[in-house]
Amino acid sequence: MTDAYGYSFEKLKGIKLSADKKTVAVQPGNNWGDVLTALSTTGVTVAAGRIGDIGVGGLNLGGGISFISNEYGLACDNVASFDFSDLFWSLRGGGNNFGIVTSFELQTKPLKDDLLFGGTRTFTEYVFDHVVKAWIDLTLTSAKDPKAGSWIAWMNPGVKLASTELWYGAPLANGSDPVGLTPFYNITAMSDTTKTRGHAAYVVDNEATNTYGLREIFYDLSVKSNHEIASRSVDIFFDAIGELSAVDGAFPVLIWQHITDGSLKGSQRQGGNAMGFDVEEGPVHIIQLACFWIKTTDDAKVYQVMSDTMKQIKESIALGVDNDWVYMNYASQFQDVITSYGEESKANLKAAASKYDPKAVFQKL
Repeated sequence: MTDAYGYSFEKLKGIKLSADKKTVAVQPGNNWGDVLTALSTTGVTVAAGRIGDIGVGGLNLGGGISFISNEYGLACDNVASFDFSDLFWSLRGGGNNFGIVTSFELQTKPLKDDLLFGGTRTFTEYVFDHVVKAWIDLTLTSAKDPKAGSWIAWMNPGVKLASTELWYGAPLANGSDPVGLTPFYNITAMSDTTKTRGHAAYVVDNEATNTYGLREIFYDLSVKSNHEIASRSVDIFFDAIGELSAVDGAFPVLIWQHITDGSLKGSQRQGGNAMGFDVEEGPVHIIQLACFWIKTTDDAKVYQVMSDTMKQIKESIALGVDNDWVYMNYASQFQDVITSYGEESKANLKAAASKYDPKAVFQKL
């Protein structure tokens, strides 16, 4: 980083629950493991990141998919207030283009005994067709069981796998499957870690999926949920990643996430955000590419392969199914997120930036 400043929030660690337990004030030096651990004995929780060591600030400013988003909207939609009320809308998905946020007042939600259900069922390629169908069906019918959710990480660590995270926003008795996730339990899995556990414990357990000290890049695009496009993205991904076999430590992953009807309606109930969603368009399927690797000398190769793969996926999408929307928290430095929000949202964000940061300092840093 050149001609820039680095700000450390490590000492801004305040977490204060209101007397009525309806909101909690959280400073940006915390990660989500800190926040959920502090709330774990209070009977309430928040729309938090699903991996414990993810920071509070970035997730909230860029959107934020949580284990309870299908019921309540994205993390940014559940911020009760910011220090400047006229920035309220802009900071819901508009990123850090306006200044430094020193405190977030978050709405709380009830969660008895801090317990929910979740974990990973991992599937081999012999059942991929069934996994694709189950996941797209869940996305399209999420309103039937709003506590259920999932993401999938497609990978090839020597064998093609679909590492499928499944969660349910409430505890379940041992041996019982959540209704919305039953199709996944009807598919033979290679392994299964799903169980009832504490919300705080769950996100801390998920920290194992983050590897530190490596190079990393993300790309993403979004589409309307569609079985054919979903399957095609998997085929394109597995065909393309062979080009990275000579890159030291390369570990490419195709990740599916969804922003469900429940998430979109939750956002609408909370007053909306800057991200340009149209609730009437239905659920959003985010197709994300990620890759870890070791050496800076391989940067250009990885960037090229990931970019070309995303381009192939995008070109395979039929007209009318591509949303032309990019999720900020999974985007690369080469993608224009704000433009993808649409002309109206972009104009409003530019107006707010002009007022609070007329020299565009925070957009350039």
